[in-house]
Amino acid sequence: MGEGKNLVGVDIGSASIKVCQVRDTKKGIGLLRFGYSTLAPSVIVDGRSWTRARSRGVGPTFHDAKIRQKECALSVSGQSGHHPQDLGFR
Repeated sequence: MGEGKNLVGVDIGSASIKVCQVRDTKKGIGLLRFGYSTLAPSVIVDGRSWTRARSRGVGPTFHDAKIRQKECALSVSGQSGHHPQDLGFR
């Protein structure tokens, strides 16, 4: 599960970006940190501006939620198919 027993999930939708960090414990999975930011309607138009979404949304959302872990599980929702490379992830 990522760094130690932590896992970071990222969901990039058409209107918002959500990030969370969970930890696996003896009592089960618990939420450590959560971040949420809305995207301006013009940020993603037909899936063409994904790099803007990443630079203006993902980084600040991680920062605000105080998540420093780099490895994450990524979800990109929407009708167009995109690859993580389109967002700058490797």
